Amino acid sequence: SARLGNLGGGGVGLSVEEEHAGSIGRQSLFWMRFGLPPMLQTPVCAAARVVHSHMQSNRQTYAGMTFDFSANPAHKRIVVGQIVRAIARQQKRQMSGQTVKHG
Repeated sequence: SARLGNLGGGGVGLSVEEEHAGSIGRQSLFWMRFGLPPMLQTPVCAAARVVHSHMQSNRQTYAGMTFDFSANPAHKRIVVGQIVRAIARQQKRQMSGQTVKHG
């Protein structure tokens, strides 16, 4: 498990608790599922690879991960579409003065 810290069309940045960080260096490919409520109701699901990682001052590990669509290239369009929609909805909410709570 991890906390989403950064999101882009090409990947994610995750903060991983100390007790779970050991898996970052032991595996090359990860299957991830994360939600973007309230902007999206359907979770984003994708495979990803660790590009870089480092330990933060709070003893969590930050992992920069790139999405990997090598097993199913057509899935890239779906994932990128979900992320673009979530960003557009968040921007619309911000422009209308609504706040978005992150948990």
